[in-house]
Amino acid sequence: MMKTVPKIKIFILFIFLLGIAVSCDNEPIRLELIQRPLDVSLSISPNFSTEFVEDRPVDIIVSIENIRVELITYNIKVLEAITRTPILIIEEPYPGSATSISVTLPPFKAGLYTVIATVTDVNNFQSATSANVAIPAVAFQEDYEDIWYLGTSNQWQDNIKFAQVGNHLWEAACVALDQEQEFILTSHPSGSECYWGEGAVVDQVGSPITLPLVCDSVNYIYAQQRPLIAQVPPGQYSLRFDDITNELTVLPVDGCLGQIGRPPMKITGSAVSDYHPGADYFKLTNQLDQLVMYFQNGSFALVDNDGSGTAWGGLGDDGQLLAGGTPISIEEGLYHLSLDAATMRLTITRIEALSIVGDLDWSQDRPLIPDPLHPWVWSAQGLVLETGNIRFRANNDWGISWGDPDGDILLTYGGGNIEVEAGVYDISINVLANNYLIEK
Repeated sequence: MMKTVPKIKIFILFIFLLGIAVSCDNEPIRLELIQRPLDVSLSISPNFSTEFVEDRPVDIIVSIENIRVELITYNIKVLEAITRTPILIIEEPYPGSATSISVTLPPFKAGLYTVIATVTDVNNFQSATSANVAIPAVAFQEDYEDIWYLGTSNQWQDNIKFAQVGNHLWEAACVALDQEQEFILTSHPSGSECYWGEGAVVDQVGSPITLPLVCDSVNYIYAQQRPLIAQVPPGQYSLRFDDITNELTVLPVDGCLGQIGRPPMKITGSAVSDYHPGADYFKLTNQLDQLVMYFQNGSFALVDNDGSGTAWGGLGDDGQLLAGGTPISIEEGLYHLSLDAATMRLTITRIEALSIVGDLDWSQDRPLIPDPLHPWVWSAQGLVLETGNIRFRANNDWGISWGDPDGDILLTYGGGNIEVEAGVYDISINVLANNYLIEK
């Protein structure tokens, strides 16, 4: 009678014979069902929320731990996060027994992306991980060609240029600051690229203050910016700035007046509007202090910014200001003010119209229309211009005009012409921010 072999012994014998058969062919045993996934991690640099530089390559490091079998290939895939559209796919042989892979990818455009890293082992088993990358529409820049100061103390024009005193270190040796004074630091004299501001308060002397950074590659008017607010005693200061840490250090200085002349005079009073950008300091131009100001109904006086606090008012028929004189009454509107500091005579001209004149016909004014919400911003659409020169002027007269001899998008009172090519243009001017925009 035949003995019955237990089923468990038959199973063990089958596995043993199978092992002999496979080993005779010198092939590895592939037990995919019990293969455990590898520990794959992904790191991406730079940190795009704070360090993104336009056209900067993307560095990716794929790290693998718990490697138990030979790895054959690695794959890096970049997808648009929303549409899942493939942007880039890289697949390469895995480099030997390395535990990490470093890959530099070409620059991405602004957007949200998903990066997937996959490794495949000899048994065709895959382990993967993924990470999302948000690249902002603004372009943070680390390598600035220049840094500029722009603020109320110079009527938001003729910026003070910082001197580069070290690697990413800048200094403006002599700047007038006062309580409630507004200013920005900017990488472009028009403020149209990157600027530091966003309502931060500069209230420390001698200690660094970290400034918020905002970047935009599109020219915009000052009304869209939020400047810094100075809360330091009136005086002359050295501004030291680090464009990597975004730290500003304000230090008092002596003997500054001989370098920059008399400190600018400030406008104060009930007529100073609460809602205009705050260009309330005179700026020396062509030996006269010039200022464009949007007043509300009320009165104003001029105050010396040299520490004495002397208020000037009492405007007579000859325009003579008197120390301690009665504040000057004025109606709401846009005005140009011109002060002869030697004689303290003030000329006030209401701006009723702004226009463009140029080579097409210097006797024919092309009118601009004021923005109803920002009446210091005037614009026109669809202006036909010839190749040549244009200028802005007020009240259809040459008594008040602006040009741009430097081509820096900043207006210069009484300055040279603005060169244009033939075409049809939309044009706007901000007489408080002293900038303009010409779009073909």
